[in-house]
This record gives sequence, structure tokens and C-alpha cells, in this order.
Amino acid sequence: HKNPPKNLTVIFCPINGHFSGTLDKENIQDRKNLEDWLKITPKVWVWYYPNTYGSKLPVPAPAGVIERIAADIRTIARLKVDGTYFEHDSGGITSGTNFSEMQSYVMYKLFQNPALDEKALMKDFAAHYYGKAADQVLQYANELEKCRKDFVAKGGKWHYSTQNYHYLTEENLLRWNKLMDEAAKVIDPDHELRIRQLRMGLDCCIVDHVWKQAQHLTMVKTCKERLVKTASDLGKYAPSLPGATKKFIDKVNTRIPVKPIPQELLAKFPAEDIRILLPAQNVSAKLRAKDPDANQGYALVEPWNGKKFAMGTYSSSSKQYGPSRMVYPVSIVQGKYALYKLNGSTKLTQDMFWWGGKWGLILKMGQYCKHDDPESLNQKWDIYISLKFTDDKVYVDRGFLVKAK
Repeated sequence: HKNPPKNLTVIFCPINGHFSGTLDKENIQDRKNLEDWLKITPKVWVWYYPNTYGSKLPVPAPAGVIERIAADIRTIARLKVDGTYFEHDSGGITSGTNFSEMQSYVMYKLFQNPALDEKALMKDFAAHYYGKAADQVLQYANELEKCRKDFVAKGGKWHYSTQNYHYLTEENLLRWNKLMDEAAKVIDPDHELRIRQLRMGLDCCIVDHVWKQAQHLTMVKTCKERLVKTASDLGKYAPSLPGATKKFIDKVNTRIPVKPIPQELLAKFPAEDIRILLPAQNVSAKLRAKDPDANQGYALVEPWNGKKFAMGTYSSSSKQYGPSRMVYPVSIVQGKYALYKLNGSTKLTQDMFWWGGKWGLILKMGQYCKHDDPESLNQKWDIYISLKFTDDKVYVDRGFLVKAK
């Protein structure tokens, strides 16, 4: 419209934009659309979305978006929009959890002066709000920011409902949990709730994650207890949080728990040297079996002739076989799960897997090495497979990699 009414204010809402990108880079089309509206009328407001929506968790997963917000505030100021509305009601803001308090502070200061350095503002806030724990908090914040920027640099995109962030790996969850433990130890005891609020989204992710290593279950239990306590402490300000937290934990508790690592392994090896291999769920129905004896009540199954059982390892890319074994009836424990060790140890490749029988029984192993991690590529592993033999069937419910000495 060339001549809009003088009393018309246009509100520009880029809800379909790139929630991990900025108006000056990844959301250029949104910025151009905004500039086009400003050519029509100077009375344009920007309705801005700092965080994504739609989390199934009582407190959403942590995300590093302060640098994105700062860049967009500067762009909005440079374009001289008439006003803004920041829909700052997700990401933990309603309960003061995650980095929502730091976000609010940085946004408020940048509204006053967009030229301020957001990194300096983050540091200033951390020093005053977290005291002696500022270093740990800033490390956590900066690592989250880097995860987002690395993701964007590779062409990744968060939509408005993105919650399953790529960086919520076991490695990161463990490292950040340890970092927050350190922060909790050094912060002034009068303000320890602030660290519990900060880590609440992380605690939710740890509780929600399906941990394959039994040694991490103590950590999960601690996170559950801390979530309940923190939700209760925040109930006055976020009245729905205690109930939502209890409902979430109750649902997690209905999951079939992982069986402990067999004592015959723990008696010989430290738990931190053991990795668990689990069978895939998305296999042919004829290979899937509900088995009350199995880990989590689930196993893969194949017919067995009662004479011998072949198993081994294979790398698809190199087309090379690794350690193998032929299991004969004399060494079989009939009717219950037992461990069978493959002959020899092996280094892993990212596409390596264990196979058994007619190759319908598969356990992927490559997830425990990374192409850019020499230590994981050079590590040798012994392989133990949990099998159950009946008169005419063989079941596999899990396997174990043990660091070879």
C-alpha cells in the first residue's frame, strides 16, 4: 500500500525464520521484508522471538542464543524501527531457569544502548549474579553459543519448535553436569538456588536421556531429586512447575530400566572402561522379540539349528572382518543369557558392527569412535555379547565393549 493510514502500525513477526540465525546473515529474506515495510511506513514494530517453543520437558533444554539476540537488536536499531515486542516467554523465562535471567539482563542493557558488547554484559552479569561461580557459568554459556554457531556454519537451522538440539550428546551432558557441580561448590551458599535454576534444563535433559551405561544411573537419580527440590523452591513464582516436574519424572520412571552391567565384567574391569551395545528397534518384525529375561525386555532373535553359532565383526567401508567366534553347544549355557567373548580385540571404525547367525542379529559399535578423535580411533576393545540359546532360537539383548589392556 503506497499511502497507509497515518494511524496504522505494522507489526512484523518473523515466526517462520531461522531461530538459530540472525537477521544480517541467515535470515536475510526476513530482513529484506522488514526493510520493504519500512519503505512503506516508518511505523513498524518487530515482534521478536528470542527462544524456540514446544518443549516436552518441564524446563526446556539449554540453548546459547544471547549472541544471536544481540546481533538482531543491533540490526533492528540500525533499521530505525519504531518499536519492538520481545516475546520472551519461553526457554525458561517463566521460572527464571536456564540462561533466561542473563538473557533478560543483556536484552535490557542493549535496549538502552545497542552498541554495548554482549560478551562484556554476560561477564558483568555472571560476576554479580553468580559470584565465585562466574567462570563455570560463562564457560557453560560460551560452549552453548559455540554449539549453535557451529551448527549454523554447517547449514543447520532451528525452527520455532526445535527442541532436540544436536549438541545434547552424552559427552556434553556429562561435561556440563560436572561443570555445574563445580559451580554449585563455589557459589555463595545463600545463592545456591541460582545454580540449580541455571542447570534445571540440563537436569531435565539428563533425566530424559536413555543412558546405556549403568554407572550413570546414580547421576540421573541425583538430577531427579534436584529437579523436585528446585521445582518446589520455585513453586511460589512458577505454580505449575512442581506438578509438571512430578508428571515428567513419573513418566520417565515408567520406562523399563537398563539391567546392571554383569558382575563378571565389573569384577575384572572398572565401569568407566565398559561400553554397552543395544539392539536397534527399527528392524524387521520377525527379528524382534519381547523377552522378560532380556535387558529392557527386548531382544533380537533368529532361528538356530542347535549345532553351532557364528558371530563376528565387520566394517562396511573397508569390507574387512574383525574378531569372530564359532560357538559350539559344549560352551553354551542353555535357556538363559550369558556372555560370549569374541576372539581377539579390535579398533573401531564408525561403520563397524557385530553380526550373529544369518546376519539378522546386528549390534552397531561405531558410535564409540569419532573420525576427529585419534584416541577413540586408536583404542582397542574386547567384545562380549549377551546371548540366550533355546532349542531352536538364539536371542541377543546387548553387547559390551571393554577397553583392551
